[in-house]
Amino acid sequence: MQISKRNGTVEAYEAGKIKRAMGAAFASVGKVLDDEEADRLLARIERAMASAEQGEGGSVSVEDVQDLVERALMEANHYEELKSYILYREDRARKRVARERLCAQLPSVPALPGVLASVQKEFPGEEYELAHLSAKFQSFAKPDAADGQLLAMLVKAAVELTTQEAPRWEIIAARLLMVQFDRALAERLAARHIETFAQKVAFLTEEGLYGDYILQHYTPAELDEAAGFILAATTCSPTRACSCCSTATSSARIRARRWSRRRRCSSASRCTSLWRSARPSAWGGCAASTTCCPR
Repeated sequence: MQISKRNGTVEAYEAGKIKRAMGAAFASVGKVLDDEEADRLLARIERAMASAEQGEGGSVSVEDVQDLVERALMEANHYEELKSYILYREDRARKRVARERLCAQLPSVPALPGVLASVQKEFPGEEYELAHLSAKFQSFAKPDAADGQLLAMLVKAAVELTTQEAPRWEIIAARLLMVQFDRALAERLAARHIETFAQKVAFLTEEGLYGDYILQHYTPAELDEAAGFILAATTCSPTRACSCCSTATSSARIRARRWSRRRRCSSASRCTSLWRSARPSAWGGCAASTTCCPR
């Protein structure tokens, strides 16, 4: 069974998402959705989805699924839970509209939708509604401004919303500033035709910011391999567990930390020893001294 998302993509159906949404509706009114009732409601929803799928070209839209959840709750006489679920949908729709309104004004900033979505998830209070950011932004925005200027105005809007009553707008401003930084960095890298981590190291070496020993001891392939370890490690949140924190990624984080320690080594020979010991084929331990590679 396939689900058509609002952005036009299609993903596999996950029953767990519907169970969690219904469970949240029950919890919001002080009740618990037991497994037996959850399975009974889910079976009713899935039967209706199967019929809709046959008539709609092999997939069911997210909105249709949510409508079927409402119908199942109503037919099972869960009226309080139904009201809560409807209010939840309306709240999500309102937040989505606010997010899309801002994103529509900066179409060339692809990272913005994800950042704004995370802001809405992590700062749910009314004082951090994106509608406030949008209103403040509109007071700065100019119709003929370039996207770079508009992004700077968006950062300024978040900064000016920071008050004693809503201090976390400062954090939101910092995230938007990071989007601005990443965009400027991407433009500079493109101007210098830098696409890989090895090319970045070569450029920084030419600028005198890195020592020659890095390029002398490691091939471009090894440097790009190290970049993969670093990127895998930085996808995990420092404050909470996430789906990427698997055993495989944990070993990648260990490799990334060893790579970072190698850069802090005092001599090229120690760095070489550490990197060789940190290769994926040899995780038995670090061959470098404990000064170079603290345990």
